[in-house]
Amino acid sequence: AFEVGIPGSGFRLLGDQGGLVMPGAHTGPGRQVSGGGELAHVRTGLGDDDDRDLFADPGDGDQESELAAMADLDTFEVLPWDPRVARVYCDCYDTETGELLDADPRQNLKRVAHDIEEELGSSFLCGIEPEMMWMKIPEPGQEPEGVTKPWCYHINQFEQLQPVILDVVAYGKAMGLDMSYGDHEDAPGQLELNFRFDRAVRTADNISTYRQICSAVG
Repeated sequence: AFEVGIPGSGFRLLGDQGGLVMPGAHTGPGRQVSGGGELAHVRTGLGDDDDRDLFADPGDGDQESELAAMADLDTFEVLPWDPRVARVYCDCYDTETGELLDADPRQNLKRVAHDIEEELGSSFLCGIEPEMMWMKIPEPGQEPEGVTKPWCYHINQFEQLQPVILDVVAYGKAMGLDMSYGDHEDAPGQLELNFRFDRAVRTADNISTYRQICSAVG
């Protein structure tokens, strides 16, 4: 266990459709969060008005525990844009059997990557080129438009998006991303900012972190 000295922590679970579920946990001085035992029993519905359920059978009652989420403490990061809040990724376990949860994409990726490396007799790194569309807020009834013109690799596009670039890079570095290079692609507002390749699970965690950063900047 370790002590959390910030007001709030978000425990991030990856849904089976690639979405993020982030049940929050209030913490305070001296409050301990376990990294070696059961962290929390949670429901994974996306909201009171959303009946989608990413992990459990649809017939489960609203108050029934669906999974146990255990924090991977290596992924604990304080949010640089709001140091009152931290984030940590979790692995999910079945509350009845104690086994790994079949529907947990993070656990499945660990298993698949391990099996491939065992079969090949070597380890591998994964890379990804994340591209985000930075859009203007439209007037009511109008279609959104990109912040920039569709001029691929043009220096003017970088200048126009410089505040976005600087914030994304700064937040990325603060949250452990090894930011490397980027360019403006050929669609309006299409910006590619890359981080270096890593092991499969770490790269998957990193792209989820990158999406969270872009949402905060946007």
